[in-house]
Amino acid sequence: MATKNFHKLSEKAIELTFYFLLGVLPFIFTPQMSELFEFPKMLLVYAGTVIIILAWTLKSILAGKIIFRRTILDLPLLLFLLAQSTSTFFSIDTHTSIWGYYSRFNGGLISIACYALLYWAYVSNLTIRHSLFAIRLLVASATIISVYAIFEHFGHSISCLVLKGNFDTSCWIPKVQERVFATLGQPNWLAAWLAMIAPLSWVYILHHPENSKKPQTLLKTTTHYLLPILLFAAILFTKSRSGLLGFIAADAVFLISLIKPFNKNALKSFCVLHFSFFVLILASGTPWTPSLSEGLGTLSVPPTKPNLESPTYPSPSASPGTESFDIRKIVWKGAIGVWRAYPILGSGVETFAYSYYNFRPKEANLTSEWDLLYNKAHNEYLNYLANTGTIGLLTYLFLIGTTIWLLLKKSYAFLPAYSSLLVTNFFGFSVVPTSLLFFLIPAMATTLGTRQKALSTSRPSLTYKKLPLLLLLFPIAYCLLPVISLYRADVLYAQSKKDNEKGLYQEAVKKLEKTLSLRKEPKYYDELADSTSQLAVNLYEPPQKRAEGEVLGRELAILTLKTSDEALKISPRHVTLWASRATYLKRLAGIDQSYLGLAVNSLEEAVRLAPTEPSFSYNLGVLYDYQGETEKARKILEKTVELKPNYNEARVGLAKIYIKLEEKQKAFEEVKYVLEKIDPRDEEARQLFDKLK
Repeated sequence: MATKNFHKLSEKAIELTFYFLLGVLPFIFTPQMSELFEFPKMLLVYAGTVIIILAWTLKSILAGKIIFRRTILDLPLLLFLLAQSTSTFFSIDTHTSIWGYYSRFNGGLISIACYALLYWAYVSNLTIRHSLFAIRLLVASATIISVYAIFEHFGHSISCLVLKGNFDTSCWIPKVQERVFATLGQPNWLAAWLAMIAPLSWVYILHHPENSKKPQTLLKTTTHYLLPILLFAAILFTKSRSGLLGFIAADAVFLISLIKPFNKNALKSFCVLHFSFFVLILASGTPWTPSLSEGLGTLSVPPTKPNLESPTYPSPSASPGTESFDIRKIVWKGAIGVWRAYPILGSGVETFAYSYYNFRPKEANLTSEWDLLYNKAHNEYLNYLANTGTIGLLTYLFLIGTTIWLLLKKSYAFLPAYSSLLVTNFFGFSVVPTSLLFFLIPAMATTLGTRQKALSTSRPSLTYKKLPLLLLLFPIAYCLLPVISLYRADVLYAQSKKDNEKGLYQEAVKKLEKTLSLRKEPKYYDELADSTSQLAVNLYEPPQKRAEGEVLGRELAILTLKTSDEALKISPRHVTLWASRATYLKRLAGIDQSYLGLAVNSLEEAVRLAPTEPSFSYNLGVLYDYQGETEKARKILEKTVELKPNYNEARVGLAKIYIKLEEKQKAFEEVKYVLEKIDPRDEEARQLFDKLK
């Protein structure tokens, strides 16, 4: 009896944890962590995987055999994992490849291993009944989140109600009303997830069209029509082009299933549903088309006459942003450059944020997002190509191809959902909820496509298994402790960042020391270096504190250098660590001039790793000038304005160097260029212009 109870308990633990991951996980976010949306979801995937593997193992022990179901995806998954592991072994940053890029983690080797284990756990333990409930749970969750997003569109965010107690959108800096994201974090992520689940909601419409006049069925049918309408409305309100393209792909694949074989009633219901979609499009518009009211308004409003008497100039910050697809093409070009340098195994799993800098196209400097860090290629396929090379991409495509074959043979109903992700991933990248579905959709299709025999209840006695049961329970339960430590460390890290922003450097140092006792992470060392450098300067500079603070200030300066060294020892190709190190060391030059030389060395390394990043070369030019190396400053600043011609700070800095070198005509040309072609309201350029006239 006790054995039977343990068996049921393990089964229930597996079942409920999968339901949590599929139905509840998308709702999870927390302001306590350094990243609100993806990071907490990823940690819960880790925890869920540990619980499921523990329960699965206990179930196997109690059954007296290994419970494992072989499927057609076993070989593709193993090859995919082998490719990811090999790429990690040869990675330019093994730490990042194992864990993933910090604050995301999704895509790192551990996360991929978790998803693969979840696939095998699902097909080995769950049945048709579980999968049917999981589908209903997915649709229910997507519906609730769609309502959440629709409220955001009309200026009422449930997130703000929870976080601030105000039922408005004031807690979000972006204009969430223009592009909603609910609990997923970004509009494209929400749209991709909803586009996957939307086709699953369409299936319910096809159930009882012939009985739609019965009151009970009428209510059910109305509900079934309402669900996909809500999902589509939320997708429209994201203004996500990739999400809508994924939706269209799912729509086309779904339509094929109705035409062949021909299903008149289903096709009729499908047309009614799409008429509703068309009405929504007219009402709200799409990223490519205006709404009906906007279109009529454009036609009815007469053109205004320009004001010729008071010309105005656009500020650089107010200028329209570069078209996102144009930016993507530039990033894709850089990704191909990374692949050419590392053609077989790539630069390493999830190392794009480091390798891209070395091959970043110069044309990126002329976009509105020139100074943003890209930790993904914004194309899942190129991301795998750059990070894991030809072998990694081929194993990924083999996994996709085998999954498509599986869905065609076992459960075509999932193919529209899967197809939508393949499209959205072409213009973006997977996040935790979509990655989970990428692996669990084929798992659900497998269980639905094959009837499973009930597990035999004949089991050895519990006494025989008590020792291995206990030996297994404690080590696997112990595996949850690192997940808890990850959470605690990140919460402390987030708090320390806020302390640093407030100038509470001593409090930040205390929290970061606790953080590093939980986990050795380059980001934590880097933040600690920031705190200690600020403390060192504060103790050293004020005259009234100089006597008592000089010694401690110098000790803290040495600690800053050592802490930064630790960060770079773990991630030597992390370009932003080199740049931030230069900032801290420049700060410490007021204590000891030798730190200025170390700051220069740090920026020289940053420029070597990121030769087309103009902000690094500009700051290096500034430091050369501080050191009195005017000719070096001139050369690097000339290179900087060549990389980014509309970089007003660099041109003004170069003009100052020309003045020092008594090349006033060149200096005049630089400030004139700033005022005429970049920003006519640049005060420093205006003063130099008046001085040089």
